[in-house]
Amino acid sequence: MEAGAYGKCLLAYMPPEEQQDIFRELHESDTFEDVSKIQQELPSVVEKGYATNYGESIEGIFGVAAPIFNVNHDVEMSICLFGMTARLKQDELEELGSYLHSISKEISRKIQGAEQF
Repeated sequence: MEAGAYGKCLLAYMPPEEQQDIFRELHESDTFEDVSKIQQELPSVVEKGYATNYGESIEGIFGVAAPIFNVNHDVEMSICLFGMTARLKQDELEELGSYLHSISKEISRKIQGAEQF
């Protein structure tokens, strides 16, 4: 699993046993520090409702991802935005993340049948 914003977003909402399987795989392919950093970020992803990445996975690229929940309230997918770090400052990710989270909540509500299309 890629550790970018999309991957962190999906990983944050997985059951703990599935997370541990992914972490074991990451330990085999990445440095321990990278895996530890991802593990430490996951509670914040759930709290904020979105994940960010600013050049961590691919130099010069940023990403923001927010979860979309299905009718069982499980994360089915995420909505993501990607761009060049030269076009956006790192401190602007929080505003973009909050906006993307509000959009993902609206999509989730519609998927769950809370509103008619």
